[in-house]
Amino acid sequence: MKWNFGDNRFSCVVVSLIIAIPSLAYTFYLPALPAMAKSLGFSPSVAKLSMTFLMMTAMASLLVIGPLSDRYGRKPVLIIGLLINIVACLILSQMDSLQMLLIGKGVQGIGLATCFAVANPMIRDVMDGAGAMRMMAMSAAVYIGATVLGPTVGAHIYDRYGWSMQFYIEAAYSLILVLVFVPFLPETLPVEKRKSKSTWIAQYLDLFKEAQNRQLLIQGAVVNGAFAVYMTSSAFLYMHYFGLSSLAFGYLYGIKCFLQFLASIATGKLVEHYPVESLMLISYRLLLCSCLVLLASVYIWPESLVAWFIPVSVLLIVNGCFCTSNRIAVVYLNPDRAGVANSGQIFLHLMCDTLGSGLVAVFYDSSQNVAALMTAVLLLSWVISSVLMPLFSGQKSIEK
Repeated sequence: MKWNFGDNRFSCVVVSLIIAIPSLAYTFYLPALPAMAKSLGFSPSVAKLSMTFLMMTAMASLLVIGPLSDRYGRKPVLIIGLLINIVACLILSQMDSLQMLLIGKGVQGIGLATCFAVANPMIRDVMDGAGAMRMMAMSAAVYIGATVLGPTVGAHIYDRYGWSMQFYIEAAYSLILVLVFVPFLPETLPVEKRKSKSTWIAQYLDLFKEAQNRQLLIQGAVVNGAFAVYMTSSAFLYMHYFGLSSLAFGYLYGIKCFLQFLASIATGKLVEHYPVESLMLISYRLLLCSCLVLLASVYIWPESLVAWFIPVSVLLIVNGCFCTSNRIAVVYLNPDRAGVANSGQIFLHLMCDTLGSGLVAVFYDSSQNVAALMTAVLLLSWVISSVLMPLFSGQKSIEK
């Protein structure tokens, strides 16, 4: 049965709450990370590896979870993932060593991968046309909105109660979903539409055989890697390099993510009137130009917070439009394998996130290095899409 936001607001709200979990896992503990490293006796660069470890386990899990949700349905896979996230948060709340931090984040990667894997496919299962695109844009906006609240609220929680409370709150959020919301959520993938024959490897190979899928997936992933450089380095850059407090960092990080939130909302409106690929192409070109402006600014004024903050804010607005339209396109073009398409996309995103985080572990010490890394990764995406795989050449338009 098809539903839309007007007919089933509850289901739409639950899907939006689900997609917020991965964002909280990434950002909620960021303000506490420098102090966490100092208290537990390991270096800041090692502390940042917890983010890398989270991404690696999420990557590995996604490759399996997407096909599982196509075969066994979205709801049972979702419930298991939420329970795993609760266990991970409880482990992290009792953390007293680097080993527990890495184990906890590793287990949490499985839980957040499940939320990533099922949210957009649930929308695509039951919605068509502009309504599906608008709802997927809304879910992207909620994800970014959680990114806005994550470091800001996390900074307040850490300053008042310590990092254990941060993880207790994450566990409680997942528990409320399991007990109160998910039981009333309908299964969106009926038995007759589930995949039962081909292996998960074959499903991913079929996905990548299509040229348009390859273009969308690779370009979106590499661009995402550029912004992983910013996200992973942000706490240390603002607090160590620019000398801001954890609360000030939380507010600045939240402001910039709020700009992305607005961009995602705007994209949800624009896809009703303009082709998704046109929105991606325009926003992608603006990304390249904005990143070059950022690079020039930080080299002219290397210690100026304003010279960093303003160009990055513009960059994040444009990225909100690009990433939202890219994610919509991948899932919308593959309605019969939405779980595999969504998981394959996020797997590539996380792979590039991991590479970006690894680079930051070496080069996070100045705004110049971070801007140079972001620019280099974006230019790499341009080489891949414009030289190796001409963007959208001869491809059909995505109809609304």
